[in-house]
Amino acid sequence: MEKVDGTIMTPGGPESWLKNNSRRQWLVFYRVNGMSLEGSGSIDGRGQKWWDLPCKPHKGPNGTTLPGPCDSPVAIRFFMSSNLTVQGLRIKNSPQFHFRFDGCQSVHVESIIITAPALSPNTDGIHIENTNDVKIYNSIISNG
Repeated sequence: MEKVDGTIMTPGGPESWLKNNSRRQWLVFYRVNGMSLEGSGSIDGRGQKWWDLPCKPHKGPNGTTLPGPCDSPVAIRFFMSSNLTVQGLRIKNSPQFHFRFDGCQSVHVESIIITAPALSPNTDGIHIENTNDVKIYNSIISNG
C-alpha cells in the first residue's frame, strides 16, 4: 500500500518541466499489480500556468472546440496495471487529466475528491481508456 497523508505538489508550470516524453505525465505507475494508493492527504497539480497557455484547447465559434498542441501532464497515470485501489485522496488542479487509467484491469476508486475550476481546460476527473472492471464509489468530481 502506498499512503499519502501530506501534500504532494507538481514542480510548477511549463518552465519547470523537461521538454521530452516525461512531460506528458507526472506520477506514473506502470505494470503494477495489487497496488493501493490511499490516505487522507492531497495532491496539487498546480495547473493554472498550464491552463493559461495559448496552445490549450479552447472554445471556438459556434460552440466548437479548437485543439491545442500543449504537452500538459496528466497528474496520475496507471498504465497496464491490475487490481488497483485508490481511496480517500484529494486531488486538485491537474494541468490535464487528474487520473488516467490506461490498459488496466480491476480498478476500485472510493471516497476521493477531485476539483478544478470550471474553466480549466481538459482537466477530466478520471479518464478511463482500454480499461475493464472499473468501480467508482462515494466520490466527488468537480472539474473543467
